[in-house]
Amino acid sequence: MRIKTNEGVVIYIDPYAGNDYGEPADIILVSHGHSDHNQVGKVTQKQGCQIFSGNGANVGGTKMSAGDSVNVAGIAIKAVEAYNNNHPKGTGVGFVIEINGVKIYHSGDTSKVPEMAELEALRLDYAMLCIDGVYNMSAAEAMEAAELIKAKKVIPIHVAPSNASEATKQANIAKFNPAGKLILKEGETIYL
Repeated sequence: MRIKTNEGVVIYIDPYAGNDYGEPADIILVSHGHSDHNQVGKVTQKQGCQIFSGNGANVGGTKMSAGDSVNVAGIAIKAVEAYNNNHPKGTGVGFVIEINGVKIYHSGDTSKVPEMAELEALRLDYAMLCIDGVYNMSAAEAMEAAELIKAKKVIPIHVAPSNASEATKQANIAKFNPAGKLILKEGETIYL
């Protein structure tokens, strides 16, 4: 996921898929240490690029635990809980990012956890929820999480394990139907 602000600040979250990392990063966020989330070497980095990661990621930069917050280039970044049987509590995080009043939640790898209920009070504009159903929430569980969070728009991410077929990915996306569903195809851009 790449986010670019109107001021030209470039943020990458959990770099892994694809090869479109040429736009130099100001900030890289890594939710946890699994190799399908932490390929910071793929990212072109600006001088002074800052990396923030969950405690289980060995990617350099600053480690964050749930509840930690930083402000970089006018962007507020808060780490929130992200865990399940495949991702032990305390090793990874999700992120809430606020840019010019727009609030974006990236779940990282997680199941629906009780702490997600606290996100409703943030009045999120966008929630990016993992839905693979193997290592993380299934589409059905992610819809329950979306109901807890109540973001205006909900974007499915990590829609299948990395070795899954395109048909499996599309089937998972088709099962995910929360209010405010927004599908982004690889390489597609939206303006927030």
